[in-house]
Formats: sequence, C-alpha cells, structure tokens
Amino acid sequence: MLTEISQFYKTCSEPVRLRILNILLNNQKVCVCDLVTTLALQQSMVSRHLTYLKNADIVTVSRSGTWRYYELNTELSADKLAVLKILKTQLMNHEQCCADINQFKTSCCD
Repeated sequence: MLTEISQFYKTCSEPVRLRILNILLNNQKVCVCDLVTTLALQQSMVSRHLTYLKNADIVTVSRSGTWRYYELNTELSADKLAVLKILKTQLMNHEQCCADINQFKTSCCD
C-alpha cells in the first residue's frame, strides 16, 4: 500500500505529466495526437509519459481504429480523486497549464 501511494505521487510529480493531467482533468477523453499538438512535444515523449500514468492506474486507454484515447481512470479511489481535484485547482493558477487548456482542441481523430 505504501509503495502504491508513493508511486501515485511520484507519477504526478513530473512537469510533463502534470500538463497531461491538467488536460485530462479538463476533458473527458483525449487522443495522443491532440496532446502532441497542444504540448508541442514529440509523440514518443508524450506516449512515454502516458505509459507512466497508465502503469500507475491514473489513466486508462481505449482504441478506436488506429487512434488511442486516454482518460482518467473512473475507478480511482476517493482519496486519489481528491488529490487530483486539488491538483486541478492548483494547475488552474499556472500560466503554462492555462495556456495548454486554451490551446487544446480535439481535431485530428474525430
């Protein structure tokens, strides 16, 4: 249990993953290509960070054709959801995170 808690906070502590979480906290389902466009990062880097989030059970992935969609895990415990809610509030005050939300558009996979 302690390892799981540690892994959760460690996963949430990286800046790129915080930006991804910020977008996921403000959108229901997100395609990798839309994250790549918004974050202005290489697809391999975005995918690597999404894998960390998936391995920590923070996000889930689904497929539709060739596209992969990520969303917050709806089965997260109440305490983890509470932490993410606080995180969302904190990220709303960060300039880069606000810019990401304003720039984010779902487009290429719909």
